[in-house]
This record gives sequence, structure tokens and C-alpha cells, in this order.
Amino acid sequence: MTETIPATYLNKPETGYFYAALLSENAQVKVSGLLQELTEELPEIIWPMPPEAMHITLCEIIQARKVYSQDKDTLFTDREDEYVHGAAEVLRSIPRFSVMFNRIEVSPEAIIIRTENGSAFNSIREKLLGRITLPDETKRPPNIIHSSIARYVEAVDIERVQSVMAKYSIMLEEPITEFKLIKTLVPPLLEYEELAGYPLATKATQL
Repeated sequence: MTETIPATYLNKPETGYFYAALLSENAQVKVSGLLQELTEELPEIIWPMPPEAMHITLCEIIQARKVYSQDKDTLFTDREDEYVHGAAEVLRSIPRFSVMFNRIEVSPEAIIIRTENGSAFNSIREKLLGRITLPDETKRPPNIIHSSIARYVEAVDIERVQSVMAKYSIMLEEPITEFKLIKTLVPPLLEYEELAGYPLATKATQL
């Protein structure tokens, strides 16, 4: 039997650096409505993501919940110009686009919404990784486009969560107009600093 994994890191200070797109107010409202229903069906089991913390990760530079061989702030500072201005060189030529969230998935660590077509994000990731150097300990970003919308506070049979989630669906078009360079202070984005913003070009494309 597979069980959910409680998020023991919630509300605990931890440093990380990454690029992300924060979800729009429209998406926050829609996802929060879904989460309210889920918390009523799964009381004391799931921890819903606060609306203002909802995001789509483009690429992690220094991962929050991972031990590094050097001080994380030092690692970032050593290549700060590359991470701030190198990213700007890549992102300033990227036109605005949108993604369609059309799936809800339950994993042992989180409930996520995701899109089937990640070609635009993955193309941007490859360009970004061609311009910046990640620390050796940082894993390359996955090839999926998703937003984690809930974690767990209890270990329960994951099939219980999946059976509840089977009743729900999502169809949400999300415009991507800007990426941000973020320093995590308390994951998952409960407290953070915006270090830089990268507005995308005004020409929009539909994915």
C-alpha cells in the first residue's frame, strides 16, 4: 500500500533560489475554490496551497529542501550576475504565451495540476540552461509543466485521495506574461523575496 508523504517542511525556514511564473488572480480563485471542496472531503489530510503562493516553476537554481556542499547564499552570490542578467538576456525575447491546465494528478508528495503540452516551457528551459550554470547538486528541471496545489499533513492510503480526486476535473487557461527570480525563505513559497522580474514580449501565442 502506497501512502501519502506528510510535508514536514511546512513553515520551516529554508533557503532556495528559482525562476517561476506566479499564477494569475483568476487561476488563484479557481484553484482555491477546488481546494476548498477538497479540504472539506479530506479534512486534516491535505494542506492547501495559499493562493498568493501558487506558481509554476521554470527552473530551480538552488533547491530549498536539499543539502549543498557550500552555503546556498554564497553559491548564488558567486554567480549572481549570471543568474540575474543572463536570465534577462534569454527571457526578454520570449513572447507571452498561455498554457492549458487540463489534468489533476495525485502523487505521494502532492496534488498537482498540469498541462499536456510543455513545449514552450521546455524550450525556454533549454535556452536558460544554455546560458546559466547550475550548481552540481541541483537537478535539472523535469519535462512537465505543473503547479503543486496541495500537500499532505497525514500519511494515508493514497488510493483514498485518488478516489476523491477522480470526481474533479480542471480546464484552466493560464497566461504566462512574466517570470520572476525568487529567493525562498519559507517553502513552499510561504515567505520569499522577488529578486528580479522578467516581463515577456507582448506578442502572445496559444499552446
